[in-house]
Amino acid sequence: MKLFDFFKRKTNISIQIKPLCICKKSIEVTPYYLDNTEQLSIEEITSELKEWTRTGTLDRDEIYDSMIKKLDTIKDSITCTKELYNNSNIELCSEGLELSIKLCNYCIGKKYDSVKFVKSKTKYYFNYFTDQLEYWKTFNEYKEAESLEKSGLFENAIKKYLDLLESHIPLGSIYYESPFYLCIKIADYASAFNVYNYLKTNFDKTNNKTLESILNDFTNIICSLETNENMYPEINAKIITIIKDTPGILQSDLYKSFDSKYKESLRFIIQCFEKSQRIKREKSGRSYKLFLN
Repeated sequence: MKLFDFFKRKTNISIQIKPLCICKKSIEVTPYYLDNTEQLSIEEITSELKEWTRTGTLDRDEIYDSMIKKLDTIKDSITCTKELYNNSNIELCSEGLELSIKLCNYCIGKKYDSVKFVKSKTKYYFNYFTDQLEYWKTFNEYKEAESLEKSGLFENAIKKYLDLLESHIPLGSIYYESPFYLCIKIADYASAFNVYNYLKTNFDKTNNKTLESILNDFTNIICSLETNENMYPEINAKIITIIKDTPGILQSDLYKSFDSKYKESLRFIIQCFEKSQRIKREKSGRSYKLFLN
């Protein structure tokens, strides 16, 4: 594909690929201009293209041309299959990402990076393979968790789902809905609240519309759980009694009155009590003092 044809199809030359998910860990060493958010006008691109087309510099660079063709071949080889553990796509995306960085560094070495449309084109490949690699890694982890869930290994599945949300910022609904509703199904309300918190944090970071819709649904469910008197009724009553008998008790000390296996559940219930204004918490060192309202 000729350079002018490539850019003529893209009227907004600030080339960005809408990410399917966002990685919390970025690549450490990348060419300098990949971190820039330089905006290019169509006039700038047209002017530079005319000059470089006239000189024919890139057309004569066989190394540059071969890397571009290879990147396009890799890109076209990525499939959209939703089969379990699509490692072939991960391998292709890894290869494409490595080559896109190599291309950027090659352009820097040849001083092509002084030309804005070259930076835009090479950055396009980098962004594309970065997003695709993250998407397929996240999807594979999700399928592993889903497989555990289908096998009835619910606790293992929830752990895998939560590990995924800890390592990634997925923007698809399935990554939150599957673990959340599984937690509700087996009455693991503490883990359900953890999923809710990941969702809320990720929405705050991305302002993604899909996450906003799920967040609204989950918020309604969380509120219904908070008023559900059947949720841990004995634990609920004991927490209220302890706080009533010992106003200002530290939350960390209250945990000692229960089996350690209930610690996450206790944290969830106390948060629910605070949100429903049954109790109030006051920060005290690394813990909170608890009072009845």
